[in-house]
Amino acid sequence: MNNAVPLLAAIAAAVRAPRWRNPVSRPLTLGVALLAVWALLRAPAVNRWGDDLTTSATQLERLPGLIADVSLVAAGVLLAIAVAQAWGRSGLIKAAYTALAAVEVVLLATYDPFDAPEWVLTAQKWIIAGAVTLGSAAIFAAACITYRALPSRLRLPMAVFMLGGLLGVTVGIVRGVVLLLPGVHLGDSWAVLGSLPVYAFAIGSLIAAARTRHATTTEK
Repeated sequence: MNNAVPLLAAIAAAVRAPRWRNPVSRPLTLGVALLAVWALLRAPAVNRWGDDLTTSATQLERLPGLIADVSLVAAGVLLAIAVAQAWGRSGLIKAAYTALAAVEVVLLATYDPFDAPEWVLTAQKWIIAGAVTLGSAAIFAAACITYRALPSRLRLPMAVFMLGGLLGVTVGIVRGVVLLLPGVHLGDSWAVLGSLPVYAFAIGSLIAAARTRHATTTEK
């Protein structure tokens, strides 16, 4: 994972932090922050260091990976909720939170800190691939539906979120193909591909924050 990925996502979350008092802005802020956590923990050097530290201190293996996976799933759902808020469908938002809780419970329930069998590891990979694909598809669909109804200042960031959703679907599908074909190895290209949706969501968040701040300043 490129070191710029968690940095950019962290900057995007920090820029949005002053708007935390507004409940509507919280899902996007927290979603981007969790993307930064995922990208940081999936950086090879950090992941190895975290594994060594947690294994020696607690005997729990793959704990940083679990935290990264939980963060990724939560980020995807929160980003979908942030986009759906512009659609004004509260029922879908409640369903998204329910789905998030269910997937997180399954991830935690299937976590085996001591010599996890191969089928458990494979099942978790499929859960992540499925969650990434469905969450990204929801972001893409909601962004497409709400685009024309948005104020002009928010259409560019929504278009970037649309791109991020499309890239996320691509990442999820590629991950599924790799799981189906164990002989296929993407090597360094996987890190690049996995970074693209994060770039899109972080940049979209920064654009949205800048345009919202400008509109607020102009109104004053």
